[in-house]
Amino acid sequence: MRVLIYDGDCIFCSRYIKLLYRFDKKQRIFYSDFNSKFYENLKITRKIDPDIDSIVYIKNQHIYYRSTAIIEILKDVFHFGLFFNLLYLCPKFIRDFLYNSFAKVRHKVIKKNDACQLDYEFRKRMIK
Repeated sequence: MRVLIYDGDCIFCSRYIKLLYRFDKKQRIFYSDFNSKFYENLKITRKIDPDIDSIVYIKNQHIYYRSTAIIEILKDVFHFGLFFNLLYLCPKFIRDFLYNSFAKVRHKVIKKNDACQLDYEFRKRMIK
């Protein structure tokens, strides 16, 4: 099972999730947010980094964070595994530095009043 857990209060994150949803033709990824009961239970039953507040990707019992989560998600959604594997050539500390730098300002990139509505089909793949 593949589950992407994201910051549901972040408009940028919500738009990114909607984009992934549209391109995930095989519907392999389920979605949840940090405010869900699923995530609360996951923190109790699995070793989840409690300091993460932007993205967590669970794939085949592995937990990915930050830039590594992004790479794994892109590989699963767009099916260009070899291409996206090239991103691993960049050292993790650099990838995560870039990711964290953007994560700090993501709430400022898109204003709060830019609502992102989730359609019915998308909600069927949400884990609450």
